[in-house]
Amino acid sequence: MPSNKAIFSSIPIPAILLSHEGSILESNKYAQTLFSEAGNPDSMTKTIQDWLGDDVTSFIKTTDNTATVERIFEKTGYCPRRFKISMSKVDCFGLRPEAMVICTDITERFKAEEKINHQMEIINSSNDAMLSISLDGAIFFANSSASELYGYPTEELLARSIYDLTPAHLKDEMLQVLKEVKDACHVVRLETVRCNRKGHEFPVSDSYSPIVSNDRTTAVSLVSRDISERKESELALSTSHAKLRTILDETVNALSMTLEKRDQYTAGHQQKVACISHAIGLDLGLDQDTLDSIHIAAVLHDIGKICIPMAILSKPSALSVSEAGLVRNHPETGLDIIKDIPFPYPVGDFIHQHHERIDGSGYPEGLKGDAISLGARIIAVADVLEAMGAHRPYRPALGLEAALDELKTYSGIKYDPNVCSALFGIVDQGVITAQKGELVLCQSR
Repeated sequence: MPSNKAIFSSIPIPAILLSHEGSILESNKYAQTLFSEAGNPDSMTKTIQDWLGDDVTSFIKTTDNTATVERIFEKTGYCPRRFKISMSKVDCFGLRPEAMVICTDITERFKAEEKINHQMEIINSSNDAMLSISLDGAIFFANSSASELYGYPTEELLARSIYDLTPAHLKDEMLQVLKEVKDACHVVRLETVRCNRKGHEFPVSDSYSPIVSNDRTTAVSLVSRDISERKESELALSTSHAKLRTILDETVNALSMTLEKRDQYTAGHQQKVACISHAIGLDLGLDQDTLDSIHIAAVLHDIGKICIPMAILSKPSALSVSEAGLVRNHPETGLDIIKDIPFPYPVGDFIHQHHERIDGSGYPEGLKGDAISLGARIIAVADVLEAMGAHRPYRPALGLEAALDELKTYSGIKYDPNVCSALFGIVDQGVITAQKGELVLCQSR
């Protein structure tokens, strides 16, 4: 059986036996290495006295059998280290020492704890609710913001499941999210709805991250942000936008009606051109903003004719050169009329260019090809189709077939071939038909 001295010497960390006077009775090699200055083994006593003298003296005077303190030890040429000093009153070797001192280096543990504490301070100071949840949904960590958001004291929240914070109709969604994070081991983000302790539901933006151990997902970290204010702002903005859009549409229609009330022959022309243009745009796969801009421009494309005398607009015979010149000015006049209206789209360009032709034969500027905006090229084709298919003061309606023949003949010459192709497709689909010589649209905006 090993002796007490052998056991003492085998302790793998610094250990010292001190008399009741504080003198060193015994020390192991680890203590000697730590506390002795190089080449001076006698320096150990002074080092111990300077470092631990007061602590040991106080301990010896107490009736306690054990005591623990933490101290930082600094030695020339070495980085400071933090030690846990464990002191025990013992009776070894028959020498009746007053204290055994064991020094455990806790520097790395202390640094790790400091790092964890710092991270916890950050986590608890975050405005976002942070939860750690097991794969079955049990909550095993919650920061203070989570407690505040869900209305539970932290200890009570830790006894809950994420499903307790999820409305009944969204529990399947939560199951799928946890399964995806576990199986795919990637971050999942979504906007959803949570409920608090009182059952009140509110929108949140969630981010689920896998907690990985040994290359597999063992739990999930959830960061949630209450987005109630954002959703309310979005709703208010959407409502405001809808109201403004209604006002815009009503203003555009009022301008269009002003012209059509003057000219019985073109009544409804602009609205029909707008519907045809919209159908073409849909077939071309244009986005909603572009469709809206084309619709507005089409509804107003002939607004410049409001400045042309009715005698010219309703003249049953051929126009004179000067009269034709007035009519050809209507795209520029239309641009002048609407140029100061702050449309969110390039409506003015579409109106100004709707009589341009891709071969440069159009007016007012003789633009060619892609120099003509797509919106104007669409309105140009819709305008030709509707105008040829409707009655005019100087001729009866030419009919749908005649209009299609015109467009087929000059597709790729005067008219954009892609736009023409889209129009032919919607005619084939029955969106546009002819009844009693007049065009009929079976689809509206």
